[in-house]
Amino acid sequence: MENIRLDNSVQYLKGVGPKMSELLNKLGIYSVKDLLEYYPRTYEDRTKLTTIDNFQKDQNVLFLGTLVKPVTMVYARKKKILSTVVTDESGAIALLTWFNQVYIKDRLKEGQTYLFYGKVNSATGARAMLDSCSIYEVSQIDKIQGLYPIYSLTAGVTQNYLFKLINGLIDSGVVIEEIFSDEFRKKYNLAEANYALRNIHFPKNYNMVTTARNRIIFEELFLFQLALMNIKEKEIGSVKTNYYHDLDESDFLKLIPFELTNAQKKVIEQIKGDMSSNVVMNRLIQGDVGSGKTMVAAIAMYLAVKNGYQAALMAPTTILANQHYIELSNYFSKLNIKVEIMTSSTTKRQKEKIINALKNKEIDIIIGTHSILEDNVEFNNLGLVVTDEQHRFGVKQRMKLSAKGNVVDTIVMTATPIPRSLAIILYGDLDLSIIDELPPGRKPVDTCVVNDSYNQRVYNF
Repeated sequence: MENIRLDNSVQYLKGVGPKMSELLNKLGIYSVKDLLEYYPRTYEDRTKLTTIDNFQKDQNVLFLGTLVKPVTMVYARKKKILSTVVTDESGAIALLTWFNQVYIKDRLKEGQTYLFYGKVNSATGARAMLDSCSIYEVSQIDKIQGLYPIYSLTAGVTQNYLFKLINGLIDSGVVIEEIFSDEFRKKYNLAEANYALRNIHFPKNYNMVTTARNRIIFEELFLFQLALMNIKEKEIGSVKTNYYHDLDESDFLKLIPFELTNAQKKVIEQIKGDMSSNVVMNRLIQGDVGSGKTMVAAIAMYLAVKNGYQAALMAPTTILANQHYIELSNYFSKLNIKVEIMTSSTTKRQKEKIINALKNKEIDIIIGTHSILEDNVEFNNLGLVVTDEQHRFGVKQRMKLSAKGNVVDTIVMTATPIPRSLAIILYGDLDLSIIDELPPGRKPVDTCVVNDSYNQRVYNF
């Protein structure tokens, strides 16, 4: 057996080649491993063999049929129509038709029995008609009878092609490494890795799908959490070089025309605790829209600037970045703190001015979109990074911004309601703070889902 490595290019598999490889690349399939992990999006139920006399109109059927006449081909309206008649043990007959598939004339032989799968156009008990049936050898019945995988496709790649390619690969004896011990799998009721792989692609029933899917999902989340824990350990191991000697926010609080909620005060104390510790801050602030996350972040940025550092706030959209800029610059200008904004709509000339000012520490706080991730954006002494709507950014983007400083404290914010256990899994590299209280008099936030018929009402609103 040929030794197939998981990192081998898919191009060199039997039945692929350069042209098909390019099409598979469009699906994100570059290596053997990518192909094995290209899981079905759903399944077609082909578990039952049906006899022709039991066919019903519009039913998808899997059946054995013996050709009672050779395949004929006629031309009609520039189409090549191929047809034949089959029968089975019930004695009923079915007329099978294909369009422009000339190879079928040589593939199907009179008197031979084949396995067919297709949709019934019409059925009258003794006679049925089907178009464009899939054809298999009878010897393939064990592989075809079951749940048939349906994959996402691109032009030039068919379901049957992917089925044969993946099935051939698994049949070749390719083995994926089992990373869990028998004891561990028994404890968490997990299937063996290669069993899960075969049964996510070619299950006989939905119980097998569930068993395989549970194993695959568990492993993905396990490795994801392990990676995040590794990131956190590295950051914990980093020597903290940004020290905060003055953590008094009272001058900023004097400018706010309202009292902070107890939940906001609690989170601010957690942030101050991080800043005063010898551990780099990595904190997720979760709270509903209107709970005051931005004001908490503003106080953190104020403390960073007060201690001689620059701060950056990254938002996912220009609109949100502008909202933050308008609101926060109103407060910071009164404290002689210089704030600037950089988005995709910032002119090239203005960007150059901002970049130079950041380098020379003439800007204390920069607010912006992905624009502030650009390689030419450099800071003089970045100490704090705040990321708004964290779910719109990846870990790599967050880390790229933090890497623009020496050892940088990080706050990420989200209004997406995340249960605590899920937050620990998804943001395992972060400590969790929750603002679970709305300011007095703040109206509850309603989230509504509407269809297109509400378009005008939404625009008016």
